[in-house]
Amino acid sequence: MDNTYVAENLCAERRKIETERFERTDDRLRKVEADSEELIKMNIRMGEILERHDKIIENHDTRLATLENKPNKMVDKIITAIISVVTSGIVGVLMSLIIKV
Repeated sequence: MDNTYVAENLCAERRKIETERFERTDDRLRKVEADSEELIKMNIRMGEILERHDKIIENHDTRLATLENKPNKMVDKIITAIISVVTSGIVGVLMSLIIKV
């Protein structure tokens, strides 16, 4: 009878140890699952951020190409000034010819 009692006592003690181990394992597993879900959400958000940045970069590329193809404003001003001077000179000469006649 004494062996049966020790065996039951030992069995109950081992069962208690295994139950505690399973509880700790369950807690760790729940934490890993929660972390995994959070990582999945973060991955989705990162994908959305990357798509947004790709659109922004594409917009910048378009704007940069437009600026690179546009001639310098200073050159435009110089050409406009030269055309104005030449036109004014021609108009002045024509008016002086008209007035002399």
